[in-house]
Amino acid sequence: MQKQDSTHRQKGQHLTSLERRKVAGFRQAGKSNRWIAAEIGVCPQTINNEIKRGTVDQVKKSNGKRVYHRQYLPEAAQARYETARLSCHRPDKFASVQVFLAWYVQRAKQDKWSPDASIGYAKRHKLFTPEELVCASTLYQYIDDQRLEIRNIDLLEKTKRKTSHQHHTKAKRLAGRSIEERPKVV
Repeated sequence: MQKQDSTHRQKGQHLTSLERRKVAGFRQAGKSNRWIAAEIGVCPQTINNEIKRGTVDQVKKSNGKRVYHRQYLPEAAQARYETARLSCHRPDKFASVQVFLAWYVQRAKQDKWSPDASIGYAKRHKLFTPEELVCASTLYQYIDDQRLEIRNIDLLEKTKRKTSHQHHTKAKRLAGRSIEERPKVV
């Protein structure tokens, strides 16, 4: 493996399934957690947490008796990681604000109200509690995601405005040596 002139692992990244398989292989080879951490390029505590996450109790029958032993399985660790990732974000408010959304759709269809105007009106006249309302950007996001009966074409101002485009800048310096500079033997 080429260690010089290659990119380093970015800080704060989660372990990938490939790295979890590497951890399992190094553990079977008898390497220490600190050695594994240095090899992968993470903090030793990350490896300790990973081993706790992926260690499962295995049952094996030997001569008619059950023998229990603990083993690190990268698949179990990956499954546990993905399960935890499902609940690590703010829950969607769409289901709890259906009354307001129905009211907004009615106002938008009949009176051609914009999302900002309807939210301002609802707040000013206290038609809904703050828990029953969403902000204007969330309402626009629901329209963009087509979660409402209203589409962007129904909004008077939104179709007039110019959409902004993201410009990606090319990397100024590429990481690692170029292929032309590498030895011919490789």
